[in-house]
Amino acid sequence: MTNLLELTATEAINHIRSGSITAENYVSQLLKRFRETKTLNAVTWIDEGRALEGARSIDVARFNGRTLGPLAGLPLVMKDNINTVGFPTTAGTAILKGYYPQSDAPVAEALFKKGAILIGKTNMDELGRGFTNSNPTFGFARNPYDMKRVPGGGAGGTGAAISARITPAGLGSDTAGSARIPASFCGIVGFRPSTGGVLRKAWTLGSWAVTTFAEGVIPITYSITTPAPMGRTVSDVALLNAAVTEATAPTALQLRGARFGVPRGYYWEDVDSEIVRVSELALEKLRDAGAILVEVDIRQWAQAAHALFPTLGLMHALKDLADFLATHAPSVSLDQVLAGLLSRDIRARVQREINNPIPVEKAEEARKSRLKLALQYEELLRTNNIWAIIYPTVPVLPPEIRPHGDGPDDTVELNGKQVNYFGVVARSTHISSVIGIPSLSIPAGISSSGLPVGLSFDGSAGSDSALLAFGLSAESALGRLPPPPLSVS
Repeated sequence: MTNLLELTATEAINHIRSGSITAENYVSQLLKRFRETKTLNAVTWIDEGRALEGARSIDVARFNGRTLGPLAGLPLVMKDNINTVGFPTTAGTAILKGYYPQSDAPVAEALFKKGAILIGKTNMDELGRGFTNSNPTFGFARNPYDMKRVPGGGAGGTGAAISARITPAGLGSDTAGSARIPASFCGIVGFRPSTGGVLRKAWTLGSWAVTTFAEGVIPITYSITTPAPMGRTVSDVALLNAAVTEATAPTALQLRGARFGVPRGYYWEDVDSEIVRVSELALEKLRDAGAILVEVDIRQWAQAAHALFPTLGLMHALKDLADFLATHAPSVSLDQVLAGLLSRDIRARVQREINNPIPVEKAEEARKSRLKLALQYEELLRTNNIWAIIYPTVPVLPPEIRPHGDGPDDTVELNGKQVNYFGVVARSTHISSVIGIPSLSIPAGISSSGLPVGLSFDGSAGSDSALLAFGLSAESALGRLPPPPLSVS
């Protein structure tokens, strides 16, 4: 008998389309799984009746011979900063509990129009500005592989729900790694698209168009934040990406003979020894599959991007949030949102932003430097004839949950030293965010302590389909992780 909980999104859609399972039964099993795993606190808003009604409508359509959409019957969860009709969109903060959007965000609408079903909205750090998902308003989300540990953030709820088999796939959003970090911590796949796409507000960076979503998603900053598909397999992430962008879902590209860069400096230095061990084994598997791994040195550019990120990420952050509120929730002011923040770490960082606004001259210089770095990175890939660079997604394993919440100066142990958690966890992921390139995190393996380790592939701007195609082959070479040993209530 088919184990419905272990179906990938692609498999579930095919079963529903053929009639070998019903959408209603499938959704029923996932809802049962949600009830069994409530202690994860991954899903904060759910409407079981609506989900079942949507599933029944798919079954009726199939029975009556009507044409089904490409995602017909696929249950999804979405990070709670993405507008969806019938659910509040809170961005994880208390003051927005009463905000019910009047329309779906375009990225969500694109999936619903193709037959996807929304199960619920997922837990996240307040305003998406953290990396633990220890939310004092909605409660702390937990990691399915170890309930004492964080699932990562800000899309930690989406990552935990997919890992725990509450749903096969869903949406997060990614600014500095908010989808890829939980993907790494929770043993799933996370994809940050090139910051471009037909559903988002376009602006120009050099020779390519860079876009960010402009409607219906509460951002950290519109110039960097992007919706991000997440799933247990690369094929499922590619399926969602294709549904949003109207692209054709890619097929696997052979690893044999394909060249990839391994940037030992910066990305592979000062990384937890277990992460290095698992990642090196993954590289060996890629070599065995025929990939050509070339060492490249991009330390100088990586450090420059690391230094740029705070300016780029914050220079318009409060204005962008205020603009969203003015357009979508005019009864709520920016001052009200900021005054209601309960997370000590996020409140402290926001206060620093208020006290130290970024000068116009510094912001303009950051924009110019961003363009320069992006062009240099593209030249690096061309010069070395490589498709992507490969590195451990996060330098540390998921830390234990702090029962009293996160503070601005929290540390984590890394190779015998205490380092600032906020500074180290996104050290590698936010570089691709700065230069607007696609980045794919896939499971590399399991540490000796039973925790997942993610391996990232960063491609060139606009190479999303090719990167996902290579990701399909890399996933096949590395193998899938076992499900988390999660006890159910």
